[in-house]
Amino acid sequence: AREGTVAAADAAVRRGAAARSRQLYEDAARLADDGVERCDALMAAAEVALRAWRGDHGMRLFREAGETAERNGDDDRAAAAYARCVEIGSRMHGIAGDPPVSELAPLLKRGHELSDDNDIPTRARLRLDDAWLAWMSKDPEAMAKPAQEGLELARRTDDRQLLQNALDAITASDWLQGRQLSAVEHTRERLELLESAPRSHALDVEISDALHMMVLCLVQIGEFRQALEYAKRGAEADRSRGVEFAEYQRELMPSFFLGNWDRAIELGESSRRAWNESGRPPLGAFATPAACTAAAYGYRGDGAAADDWMNHAYNLSSRDLEQTCGVRMFGIDLEVHRGRFDEAVAIGSDPVAGSQWTATYASSRAEAFIRAGRDDAAEAIAWAEPRIGQDRYAEAILFRARGTHASDVALLREAKQRFEQMECPFQAARTAWLLGGAEREEAAATFERLGATPPVD
Repeated sequence: AREGTVAAADAAVRRGAAARSRQLYEDAARLADDGVERCDALMAAAEVALRAWRGDHGMRLFREAGETAERNGDDDRAAAAYARCVEIGSRMHGIAGDPPVSELAPLLKRGHELSDDNDIPTRARLRLDDAWLAWMSKDPEAMAKPAQEGLELARRTDDRQLLQNALDAITASDWLQGRQLSAVEHTRERLELLESAPRSHALDVEISDALHMMVLCLVQIGEFRQALEYAKRGAEADRSRGVEFAEYQRELMPSFFLGNWDRAIELGESSRRAWNESGRPPLGAFATPAACTAAAYGYRGDGAAADDWMNHAYNLSSRDLEQTCGVRMFGIDLEVHRGRFDEAVAIGSDPVAGSQWTATYASSRAEAFIRAGRDDAAEAIAWAEPRIGQDRYAEAILFRARGTHASDVALLREAKQRFEQMECPFQAARTAWLLGGAEREEAAATFERLGATPPVD
């Protein structure tokens, strides 16, 4: 019976029926005669769950596999399973229900205790888990060393899945340290590694994630056109796996920044509808794109839709400071556009460091403090400046903020030019509006084309 169930699960995987195949592998685990067969079936179920972006199920199943192996006296298999469980809960926490560090740390500790020094892949994975827990705590210094050591160990193996995990960790470490250009290059290496490998359930998920990461990296350095091309590739990868809610949101943010708001809103609505139809799985990674949709509605004067989408974005972000920072970033900018400067300051009342969105959050926060006439506006600028790193979009916003604060037309023109070079018409127009005269008239035409209301001074 077990063999027949496994065969049926394998067939379901080939058909792309991830939920059905996961359930069949779990059934096979219950029918297993020994701990090894049960552990293997649970691990197979976990991998399929990840293919469908159900990190919550994947984490549960790897944990159960580890406990099964440990009861069976198989320390190596238990350590490997616990390492994967912690990886999902930390590295992929946005699709795993945002488990707290306090839940993951004991599993990681047990994995280290059970691991064999000669098992290089498991040692590498556990060391990378150390890095990912530091990532969750937003501690750049604590993350850097284990990420680098994990990468060095991973390069000693022939495990592509493990190496790409290490490259992902290095990319995250780059983000925390403001090295956005290095993040692009590490993500490019990760993509090349994955796309040269034979297809597998695990690597399909990682290709999708790597494409998503490349989109985010390119957005941060203002390469929105390139980001859109990678987003289209990511959408195709998700479409091939039947993950519809992920497919739709891939192109959303690049489309928004490039000024194609009708497309961005259409994608947001389609993604949310597919997410509802999929049972509303935990998807913290989609919180910032949801806030982007809220902003697009808000810039167009549809307050009810903007509020609904912003609430949706906050609900998706849950306890995840990473994504909450991205949501607030759009919330601040929207309130500044509406002329509700005190409300913008309230959203950005707390400095939030250690997020991939910190640079833009910090620059938008500084702009809000300036527009609200706050006495501590200079302090907000000073807090933002060392956090910009190589984020060209955030840097342009900070140029505008500083230009406004100092009534420096040259800084405003520099900001406008930078937005134009990035092909970001809305922010270019927002900056031109501040310059007045013929440039304000030019901005008004751009707002009309985008369907946006003019900024409130």
